[in-house]
Amino acid sequence: MHQVLTPKVSVIILSYNAKNDFLDCLESVLTSNRLNCEIIVVDNGSTDECWEALKRTQERYPFLKLVRSELNLGRTGGYNLGLKYVNGEYVLFLDQDTIIDKNMISELAKVLETDRVIGAVGPKIFYHSDPHQIWSVGGSVSLLTGRASGKGKDEVDRGQFNLVTDVQEHPAAILVKHEVIKRIGGYNSYDKDIFMVYCDPDFCLKIWEAGYKIKLSPRAKLWHKVKKPTKLSEALGMKSPLMAFLSARNRIIFMKKHAPRENFLLFFTLFLPMYSIIYSFIPILEMRFDLCSAFWRGTINGIKFAIFGKKSVTDVYAFAKRIESQ
Repeated sequence: MHQVLTPKVSVIILSYNAKNDFLDCLESVLTSNRLNCEIIVVDNGSTDECWEALKRTQERYPFLKLVRSELNLGRTGGYNLGLKYVNGEYVLFLDQDTIIDKNMISELAKVLETDRVIGAVGPKIFYHSDPHQIWSVGGSVSLLTGRASGKGKDEVDRGQFNLVTDVQEHPAAILVKHEVIKRIGGYNSYDKDIFMVYCDPDFCLKIWEAGYKIKLSPRAKLWHKVKKPTKLSEALGMKSPLMAFLSARNRIIFMKKHAPRENFLLFFTLFLPMYSIIYSFIPILEMRFDLCSAFWRGTINGIKFAIFGKKSVTDVYAFAKRIESQ
């Protein structure tokens, strides 16, 4: 790959305490057939060898833009930081535990270029451990129940999703027109209050609300290094105390921001109590009292946010830092 002064595609990759995953992801981008791009790497305050590995990699590829945050800003803050260094017409947001097909960026760009009303497009995503099993072809969150669901999840790819279609949101990787990003918030397009979990549907709904569509490009492919759940708590997204906290907190924040008023009232009075029972019972059943405690802290924090707004924002950073230090 050669350095390009006026790149058309800016690739933002977040790096955090996963050196090998990140280097695999970077290598797949470097061998992409889309040469007209710049690569921006945002290290989110890694405490392992990741930052040193990044600096050694930059010695081999001087055109890499390295950005270091001393604090873990989450996916939302990390992507916002990367946006400050973007020069491209299109921006690809990419999770570090992904491997892209060499044609993925080109295929995504082709779909974006077909219609002005298309604001973003995502690839067909497979499990890295099972290359023909679908992890996601787009997803959605119900604006009544707050339940997140992934289309095609765990299905074997037999061509059933081979058409370019509308999707509500796309996780892990999404190519967005820079002009759209400017319209939905610029350097603050991702909601820093969310940190991560529900950040993709929140970001994508902003695109829809701005009058653009989001598409799936089935010819664009990506492999995601995610582990399949082995416990009920993991299937519910409670893979760690931090994830349990954020899942509870951010579901409420998301619904408060995007659901119609009557939907939010029904969610708050009916579905939120149901979630509270289920998400408490399952960790207790598995003897994971730390998950139950984190979930309730997140629920209380989310309720405070719904009532008082920004006044609760610092809690998520304090909680993340405390969890990471344990």
